[in-house]
Amino acid sequence: MLPGRFVAQVSGHLDLCRDGWRENPQELTCSTCGARDLYDVGPVLVSQDRGGTPQVTFVGYFRCHSCGASGPWTSPDLDYLALSAIAGGVLGRAFGSKSPGGLGEIELFDGHRPRSSADAEEHLLDLLLADPLNAQHFVRLANVYLTGGRPDLAMTAAERALDLEPDHFEALLLIGHMLRRLDPAEAARHLRHAVAVARRYRALPLQEMRKLLAAALRDLMRIHRNSGDEIPFFPSEEEMSAARSGDTIWTRMEETTIHIRARGDDAAAYLPLASLLLSPDRTPPDQCGPKSDLIPSGREPWRREPGPGRNEPCPCGSGRKYKHCCGRDA
Repeated sequence: MLPGRFVAQVSGHLDLCRDGWRENPQELTCSTCGARDLYDVGPVLVSQDRGGTPQVTFVGYFRCHSCGASGPWTSPDLDYLALSAIAGGVLGRAFGSKSPGGLGEIELFDGHRPRSSADAEEHLLDLLLADPLNAQHFVRLANVYLTGGRPDLAMTAAERALDLEPDHFEALLLIGHMLRRLDPAEAARHLRHAVAVARRYRALPLQEMRKLLAAALRDLMRIHRNSGDEIPFFPSEEEMSAARSGDTIWTRMEETTIHIRARGDDAAAYLPLASLLLSPDRTPPDQCGPKSDLIPSGREPWRREPGPGRNEPCPCGSGRKYKHCCGRDA
């Protein structure tokens, strides 16, 4: 019953939209109504308050089955759960394994530190009550839901953000990300739209924009290859015009001129292209690509001076090859 064009599709295939989600069922008691039940709490984060008391944060999105409260929660196993999360996080970093939790906490854009995804939801809904047409708040809400293992709710919030702002870069990315296994063609359409409007988006720092855009380009390339090259990788001129981004730098870029220095599975390989797609006025020279490709400010690039080839006669007239004569120490 959730509103949105793609919500029913996502609801029927939640597992395809929850990357790396590991269920973590725990029995908790709601402090509001006293009801006890089993919940998928997702990753568990542990931090300490100023008094040194451990604070447990549940990343998974859930609410009390009886009263709908977001907590707080109690459990006789809470200390063990916190200890397991800390140990799992430490071991995961040491051995490269994935663990449902570790040291840390959730912090929202305005500094609010919720103790669960449902608590974060309440905070953002309060902000939306005061400003119901704020697309950015809906995107933040979608991120909370997606991180909490509820892509169906995330899709509803992301689509609402797109209704409010049809060119919202982050909303387009979220929808494309969630649809890429369910409807590759529709996912690619949203991702290409995100690529087309990226240079005009100003809500994120440049470094974060580059990373998000590089990940979108990687996903587009995967969809393009998996479709046997039928689904386009790069926005067409029509898509660029529809996104009101039809400047000559963009419309003249053709897929055949784009060179990706990798097999296309690593988002970092797309960072140079992401830098190229972001407008020059946003991209400082020191953030345009790998450092090995850059020329330090104020220095000219090294250029080889014209001269004889290594196997050509030495210009000194000795009759020997240049590499065996004056070019021996060059």
